[in-house]
Amino acid sequence: MRGVYPQNDGSALVRGSVPVAALNRAMAWDLPEELAATVAGLLIHEAAAIPARGQMFAFYDLRFEVLRKNRNRITILRVTPQHAPGAPQPRPAASRPPRPTRRAVEELRIAA
Repeated sequence: MRGVYPQNDGSALVRGSVPVAALNRAMAWDLPEELAATVAGLLIHEAAAIPARGQMFAFYDLRFEVLRKNRNRITILRVTPQHAPGAPQPRPAASRPPRPTRRAVEELRIAA
């Protein structure tokens, strides 16, 4: 299947424009075809946002990692069955680190 590149570890590199039905046929997976036309569309639907490059999500017993984006368009993903050996763990979305307390800031000043 054009746009789906199976890897030796059981994962697949997938173009975001690949139809969900085509990915299901190529990899013998069972992703819902009624929620979105393309793999990128399905990821955006499930994430309820446009993910950042490097962000990972787990749903439908698969892990989706955004490898390449062009503006708001997801162009390449790595899709890995969760049961595959060495399957990567999803990383949380980027967020602001907690602000240090005033006491911690003062302790840093004293130590410096």
